[in-house]
Amino acid sequence: MTNLTYEEGQIFEGKYPPEAAIWCNENGCHIEEVASKDGIRVYKIVKNEIHVPTKQEILSQKEFEYGMNRWQREGILAENSEYSDFTKAKAQELEDLAEEIRRDTEEQQGK
Repeated sequence: MTNLTYEEGQIFEGKYPPEAAIWCNENGCHIEEVASKDGIRVYKIVKNEIHVPTKQEILSQKEFEYGMNRWQREGILAENSEYSDFTKAKAQELEDLAEEIRRDTEEQQGK
């Protein structure tokens, strides 16, 4: 009979039951092969890591999404530019995030 309760950190030797994989999928975990002991594979239930994007990754994604790099933003935000308010708002959103990144960088460098 298979164990019907599973938990993070649980170890399986040789093979693991399919129910453990189902449990992992439903509980934000996965099964990793962690070792081999005397020719027998050892598996462990491990919590999935959730990637939290950095501000730089968010900026890069939004630049791609909006089709706008730093130099284009500066032109759009320049005084008397004839771009639409929508385009200016998107450029300002990106520029605000970029300025936040620049400030963070300066603080880390001790300036």
